Order: sequence, then structure tokens, then C-alpha cells
Amino acid sequence: MRKIKKINGFLVVKFNDHEKREYEGTALGEYGVIDAEVYTGNLDIDRGAMEYDDAETIEEAVELARGLEAERDAGDDEDK
Repeated sequence: MRKIKKINGFLVVKFNDHEKREYEGTALGEYGVIDAEVYTGNLDIDRGAMEYDDAETIEEAVELARGLEAERDAGDDEDK
């Protein structure tokens, strides 16, 4: 798994061929989104903490990460 982008505290990662083969049949996509604070770089550990692990394009993964930040912002407003 390789870090591609960081968006507001979330990392967009690209899964390598070995990981895709290992997790074949489990809906693992090309890209995932994970909170940067919990990222270890080991898919076996990180998969349970992934916000998304099924994005097929970088554009889709970036939009998913941006959406997570929007959800976090909206939740912060409600708490006040």
C-alpha cells in the first residue's frame, strides 16, 4: 500500500498487486481512504480502520476523502 495524497487528515492509498491478489474476492478496489493517524502501511492491520477500501479510481478516492471531511465539519457544528 502506497500513500498517494493527504486530504484534511485522511490518506488516499493505492493498493499494490500483491495486496490485490491476497484480498481477491473481498471487494478490495484499487484505492482506499484511511485516517492518517491510524495508518501503519500494513493492509492486514489497516483494513479494519479503512473508511473506504473499494474505490476504483484516484478521483473517486479523493472525492470520498473530501466527503469524510465534510461529514466531520458538519458533526462539529452540531456539537456546539
